[in-house]
Amino acid sequence: MTNSTKKINRFDSFTRLRSVILGDINWSLCDIIEDPVRKNYTQEMLADLSETFQHFEKILRSFDIHIDRPKIIPYDKNKTYVTPYFDVAGIKSPVTPSDSFLCLANTVVEVPSVQESSFFDYVQYKHIWQEYFDNGSQWISAPRPMYHPDQYDNEEYYLEWAEPLFDGPCVEPIGNVAFHSESFTLNKRARMWLERTFPEFQFIEVNTAQSHLDGYFRVLRPGLLLSAIPKNKLPNHFAKWDVIHAEKMNYTPPEIVSEFLQDDDYENTTLEVNGLSIDEDNFVFMKHQIDYHPKMVKQIESYGINVIPLPFDSSRFLNQGINCIVNTTCRDGKLENYFT
Repeated sequence: MTNSTKKINRFDSFTRLRSVILGDINWSLCDIIEDPVRKNYTQEMLADLSETFQHFEKILRSFDIHIDRPKIIPYDKNKTYVTPYFDVAGIKSPVTPSDSFLCLANTVVEVPSVQESSFFDYVQYKHIWQEYFDNGSQWISAPRPMYHPDQYDNEEYYLEWAEPLFDGPCVEPIGNVAFHSESFTLNKRARMWLERTFPEFQFIEVNTAQSHLDGYFRVLRPGLLLSAIPKNKLPNHFAKWDVIHAEKMNYTPPEIVSEFLQDDDYENTTLEVNGLSIDEDNFVFMKHQIDYHPKMVKQIESYGINVIPLPFDSSRFLNQGINCIVNTTCRDGKLENYFT
């Protein structure tokens, strides 16, 4: 691996992919689950996820993409992680490195997650960011949240004036424009902090997105968007773009067995377009989505894009998609204007 691929460089989601962080499974968190039936079900889902990781790793390596993995911190039922403001019973399984960090331009941000259970996620990745830092990348942390309960009692106050809170996938850069949701996963103070920290970007709200943007639209290449949002409800920036629309699938939300293994926001999460572009000609997509949306896949392929299937049957159990289980750290993109 060259030093150039060990530097953070993220200005888009479609130029040639060079390096990622691929998630992993903390099997010891199954010890939290006391009911044997639920524990067995969880272990089956995690076994499926393990196969997904193995398959995904093969795909990424076939394109000569560098892969880093987190370091698992085993669950200890006798240990509590303490801050001055709250306690956490454990550290989440590092399945979704995209949630805990935002790579933007040449910087990685340790994000102030909206969930207390994610507060200590960053410790499982410090060895990775240390190496990026040593190769010249910026490594910063957003303000650490205190999670005062009174901030969450009033919805309007939370969205407008609570401490900065956001997840990594709430921001989607396309050249010099950074689109973002503004909801329970990215509030107003978070946007203000991002604008002041990254003045080289124009931040544009996607007001029809209620959660992580990678579930609402993916840029396949400049001028071509895969979107779960109808074109007339997208920002005006996309008015001249071709938009392939994805119909929403109907799901029955699974049982929540542990906040340290699953994301429980099923109401606001959509995974219809959640995939990963290797480059402008190759797009990794969940196999069950390909089977459910054959017409949509044919539309994508009509633009000369190869759709690569990834089996991911545990996706709904986890409430996660392909782009969730990786964090894109380096692509070939630059700070360009794609909307002139």
